[in-house]
Amino acid sequence: MVGKASFEPYLRNMDILCGLLGIILGLLIAVLSFFGIINQLLIGLTILCVSSIYIFLRPKFRSPRKIAPILISPRILSILNIVFWSLLSVALLIWYFNLYYRPTSYFIIISILSAIIALEILSSDDSRGFWPIFLKIVILSLVIRGGIYFNYPSIMGYDAYFHTKIADIIMFTGSVPPFEISGKYVYAPIVHILIANVGTLCHIPVKCAVFLSIGVGSVISTLFLYIIGKNIAGPQIGLLAALLANLTNDLIVRGITNITADSLVICYLLVMLYLIFTDTIHIDLRDSLLIFFSLLLVITHQLSTFVVFLILLTLISSQAIISYIHDVHFQRSRYTIYLALFGIAIIAYWIGMEFPSGPTFFDYVLGPFVDVLRAGGEYGSDLLVVGRSYERPLFDLLILQSSYLILPFFAIGGLLLWISPENRKRFSIAAVAAALFVMVYGIPLLGIRNLLTSRWMPLLCIFLAILAAAFIWRSVHLMSSRTGKICSVFLVVFVFAFLMITTPGINKDNPLVSKDTTIRNQFTYSEIQAAETIESVFDGNTYVDSTFSSVYVYHTDPIISGKEIETSGNIYRFSISGNDDLIDANNLFVLRTCTLYEPIAVKASHLYGDSMAQVIPQSFFDSFESRHFDLVYSNSYVLGYLSC
Repeated sequence: MVGKASFEPYLRNMDILCGLLGIILGLLIAVLSFFGIINQLLIGLTILCVSSIYIFLRPKFRSPRKIAPILISPRILSILNIVFWSLLSVALLIWYFNLYYRPTSYFIIISILSAIIALEILSSDDSRGFWPIFLKIVILSLVIRGGIYFNYPSIMGYDAYFHTKIADIIMFTGSVPPFEISGKYVYAPIVHILIANVGTLCHIPVKCAVFLSIGVGSVISTLFLYIIGKNIAGPQIGLLAALLANLTNDLIVRGITNITADSLVICYLLVMLYLIFTDTIHIDLRDSLLIFFSLLLVITHQLSTFVVFLILLTLISSQAIISYIHDVHFQRSRYTIYLALFGIAIIAYWIGMEFPSGPTFFDYVLGPFVDVLRAGGEYGSDLLVVGRSYERPLFDLLILQSSYLILPFFAIGGLLLWISPENRKRFSIAAVAAALFVMVYGIPLLGIRNLLTSRWMPLLCIFLAILAAAFIWRSVHLMSSRTGKICSVFLVVFVFAFLMITTPGINKDNPLVSKDTTIRNQFTYSEIQAAETIESVFDGNTYVDSTFSSVYVYHTDPIISGKEIETSGNIYRFSISGNDDLIDANNLFVLRTCTLYEPIAVKASHLYGDSMAQVIPQSFFDSFESRHFDLVYSNSYVLGYLSC
């Protein structure tokens, strides 16, 4: 007991220690960036600013007084409700009448709708009034995702084409395709089976089945995120966290705009977090459900399951440590057995899972660790997290950087707010967010690429959204003026939403910034028609640009194998730097005229996923205007040249 008591002063002031550490770390990153050693200046300034703000205002942040909702008259709330549904109707009309394009007014309206919901959240103190607000969050979330997803007739994303094709095959045949087609996903077929079942039961095309199945998963995720936030910090923070999460770029990407096999993992994780935090479910039933969802995770995705294991390990360990220090009952033995079973299931499944290139998935993941220990890493964090560097205008740079720094800014404040273990559940959320954040940005520094930590971001964003909601809620109430509170809430959520929903990562139709580096991976009716027509009448080798090759996976019937489109039937990707195949006879080259001003993905190195955006030069098009090629197809948007 004496040993425990000696830790009390440090535990009570842990937020001060972490805040000072944040100031030092932010200064260090900023200085190293200033001298060109690293390139993370804005990240350093973000950590420095929010840590300094917290330390300076700590007495007010730690004030024990109860926080009351913002007082807004029922009449004003009724007007806001009318404005919300009216603006939502306008946004839907704008989307409906603008194919392939949405004007800036659409994004502004969506941002205003988000801010109106935030005002309703922070002004409500009636538990029965939270469910209408939750319904608005769900509707707005589906509108945002539907506007992105259905603005083009094609599927959006890269992996999405492959996964949708597998689901389509399951709908047609009633069985999971073999390893020759599905690759390693024959071991993780859950999301494909779900999409196929939804499409079959509802009698809808596979594209609509994807949106409906993953959309339902998003609704379930939103519900459990609200419940978790409510149980930990109150209904206002629960709803605000649900709103912020549904606006977050990374969650929209994994939620609908780039459907992958780990899109359901977020839903599983939130259900499992609810089971860990709840006290209303019988312990035996709770343990049985935890084991069930753990096994379901194992056969849903590979690396995401490993990340969930790390999250639960950190969460349960932090709860056990705090329970020990404060002499609070905690079922360590049951959770230890559960984590052991979960870990054994992951390793056992990885060992038996064959990888398309030959070795098992376990070898594929473990190998880079051994290589780094022997020779060191070769893939820097800047390249992994923020991608290739481009020369951008200052406005573009600020918007893009702010879009992925605004959530960490508020979340770091929330972490400092909850880092003192006065509440075991809140401390656990802060501990998981901190540990996962360090791993996401730290592992790439070692040169380890196979863990794909950039794909961990959607899982991290769940915790960041809860922390950000807590910090925004507490910061707003530092103001004494009711008008100041209302204006600050509206402005913060409006800016947050606008930055998130306008980024090129999720909006290929009309990005407001970086148009010269935005790769459109959705396709128009003319482009789809060209691919279908050419594929139906030509059986020779067809060469297309790297981005357009995706359309052949979903809209035609190639023989796909392990997600390797280069060897899919007769469809190949040409290189704009030169092709030895140009001299071969009976090769068809399909060129999209839009690639003269719209960039495509060009592989920058041998590293997986390392590509950069580049337009096709006019000289490449001109090279086909010779006697060696005949123009055999043209619809103004797509040209087909056959080599003689």
